[in-house]
Amino acid sequence: MKIAIIGGGASGIYSAILIKHSHPEYEVVVFDKEEKAERKMYATGNGHCNLLNAVLSPDYFNEPSFVGALLKRHPVSDLVSTLEGFGIELLKNDDLYYPLSYSASSYVSFLENLAKALHIVINLGDSIVDYSLDGKVYSLRYANGKVVSGFDKVVIATGGMSSPKLGSDGSFFKAVERHGYKINPLLPGLVPLKLEGNFRGLDGYRHKARAYLKDEEGKIVHQEDGELLYKDDGLSGIMMFNLESVYARLRNKGRYFIEVDLFPEYGETALRDLLNKDKKLNPSFYLDAYFPKTVQSRFISIYGNDDKLVKALKGERFLIKGTYPFTLSQVSIGGVKVDEVDPSTLESKREPGVYLVGEVLDVDGLCGGYNLSWALLSALAMSEHL
Repeated sequence: MKIAIIGGGASGIYSAILIKHSHPEYEVVVFDKEEKAERKMYATGNGHCNLLNAVLSPDYFNEPSFVGALLKRHPVSDLVSTLEGFGIELLKNDDLYYPLSYSASSYVSFLENLAKALHIVINLGDSIVDYSLDGKVYSLRYANGKVVSGFDKVVIATGGMSSPKLGSDGSFFKAVERHGYKINPLLPGLVPLKLEGNFRGLDGYRHKARAYLKDEEGKIVHQEDGELLYKDDGLSGIMMFNLESVYARLRNKGRYFIEVDLFPEYGETALRDLLNKDKKLNPSFYLDAYFPKTVQSRFISIYGNDDKLVKALKGERFLIKGTYPFTLSQVSIGGVKVDEVDPSTLESKREPGVYLVGEVLDVDGLCGGYNLSWALLSALAMSEHL
């Protein structure tokens, strides 16, 4: 059996290792247009490589029923044991799993060495732009016209469009579209949101908060708790990345808002009483207990030092203008529709012997190891079918 894997990112390398681990006699060849495989993985988990989440709920993905069915077959314990079966030692920090080295670069190095030890061939630096069925085997075509043939199976693991500088530029979707696959439009996921409002004096300021994504009628679509990072044109931070991804998944957009509660520990009345108490104690500098001077000035200049200020601290609302671009995104929203593949094996319903894994499918998760978990889960579901 000869298998071609198009794409040398996480899902592609996982696929190659899983196939070769189970079937040493198979010939497995990985093709990637970059000069180095797995480039995007270096940036995951702030360089520490957040591999898995111990609470791998389907609800953290945009296709919960599709992912949930696979998780029933392969729960987190299976994913952990799969990695440990490769000789990867894991470090669990709260609900997050990292390599014991706590280093993305060393993890990538391990995977590269493991691929070599398993005699996986990795061809780098030239783009595969299409594939075709020639008789009973598949052929791949390079951008320069060169053709390589004789593959019994093809695994498409080309990723989405996030972080194009790291190789994920969405270029292979042109080929996938030519083969008739239905594709949901691609949008940046897990990026900051651009918001309408006055952010003077807030750029770079961080604050623990609760934030809501709300529709025009004020209905809560999603909420997050965590640390906000203010920018001069909007909001960032992990909690905002998650809200942005949920927002990006809304295909019929209209007007949506971000509402920020800077003191979720207190109700509005309790916060007002607290401010009044502190103001009596230290009338000239009581807000120093809450904010730096520049932040105080911004809130006071807009809302005044009265009931409006308390309401703003408990629920300042910003209209969403847009998102930051693909160059800053961690994941793509959109991709090949999941009903194009067998939900158990991820084999194409259009082309027998062709499989789609990882981010090329329209499956994305929130921050916290969910997207690397999907890369492994999808590769595992595919590989056990070969």
